[in-house]
Amino acid sequence: MFERPEGKVELSDPVKSSIRLETMAFANETRERLGISPIEPIEVIQHIERDGVFVFQIKNLGSSGFVRVFGDQKAIFVNADHSLGRQYYTNAHEYCHVVRDLNKIQILKELPEEERKQRLDQIEEFAFKFADYFLMPEPAIYKSLETLGIYDYKIISVTDVIRIQHHFNVSYRQTVRMLNKANVISDEQRHELGKLRSKENPDELLSLTTQAGFNIATLALGLEYSRIPSILVEEIIANIRNSRMTYKKVKHLEDLLGISLKEYWPVEENTTSP
Repeated sequence: MFERPEGKVELSDPVKSSIRLETMAFANETRERLGISPIEPIEVIQHIERDGVFVFQIKNLGSSGFVRVFGDQKAIFVNADHSLGRQYYTNAHEYCHVVRDLNKIQILKELPEEERKQRLDQIEEFAFKFADYFLMPEPAIYKSLETLGIYDYKIISVTDVIRIQHHFNVSYRQTVRMLNKANVISDEQRHELGKLRSKENPDELLSLTTQAGFNIATLALGLEYSRIPSILVEEIIANIRNSRMTYKKVKHLEDLLGISLKEYWPVEENTTSP
């Protein structure tokens, strides 16, 4: 629905600074609207779905994520093969499009190509920054450091970053970036800590995560199966019980979602189904 630019978004520094201030305010307003404290971590998928937006985590999606609208129902699709930390970031990014940008689609279509691209770049930059400050607002970062007993910022270690990462349920990369933006770590520290990244050093980061006492499946890995909103699972079960779905479709959903649905199949049909 929104075309994500390849590579870095090219905007002037004044425009980026302006967008940063706007996104910080909008992220805070959105947290307040959802009843989330500015100093607490966020269960991002849970809160997005409570706001009436479906979240689908789908294997082999082909992109990091996108938004679709089905009648009055808005839905976010994210790539379940990506690490959970990255999926949560993508969810926040796409959620920004849902709550802020959907009403701009027709206007964008009518703009000249060059102006349209410029506006899209600004929209994407806003969504990127929103995801940062929605998931890790600065007051929450400072509170987490206090909670985790990290007081000397000059000697923050990889293990400290991993602890902060799991406090917020975000990626290692985002954690390093946001600590730097909050002036917790210097540019030099960001460079050194940032050398350890899941793409370039997957095994080393997984090993250090385990050594720090965390389950790598929590954030560093993707999902084994696709996930759809629980309310839709309930509807699927109701359709199975009322014989509105073929056995073949039920089996396909079992394979896709990694959950057992045969137990809901009508008993008289269950024994005769292939």
